[in-house]
Amino acid sequence: MSKTHTPGPWKATGSSANYTPAGDRSDRSNMMDWGSGVDCHAPFTENKYGNYEQVEEQQVARGHGRTAEEARANARLIAAAPELLAELRLSHEIIRVLLNLVPGERRFEMAKHVEEVHDGEGATRFYERAAVIAKASGEAA
Repeated sequence: MSKTHTPGPWKATGSSANYTPAGDRSDRSNMMDWGSGVDCHAPFTENKYGNYEQVEEQQVARGHGRTAEEARANARLIAAAPELLAELRLSHEIIRVLLNLVPGERRFEMAKHVEEVHDGEGATRFYERAAVIAKASGEAA
């Protein structure tokens, strides 16, 4: 099984959301009954005969929510995932390169300032970024 995701760009499919209640429940206020699609451009897809045909767009995911607006917002967030992952990878590498250019004594000063401003969290957030990238990529952290 491939660990790679369907290439982006992905897009939330318009402003519509579908209401699909699952089961009989009297109080559905916290149920994720609303859904809104996330599509991607898949130029060639294998059909049932083993041939490849052009397909304009295919649904890759659905954002679900307790309301139609929440479902659409979740779909927009999911649709941005490939670009967010690409930008995070690039930012991770840029930060690593720039930190290697900072002299040792300045690194300590910078780390102290960042930790004061951000309530003691890691100054570079290297391991946190690496863990999120691994999680999104299906890699071991």
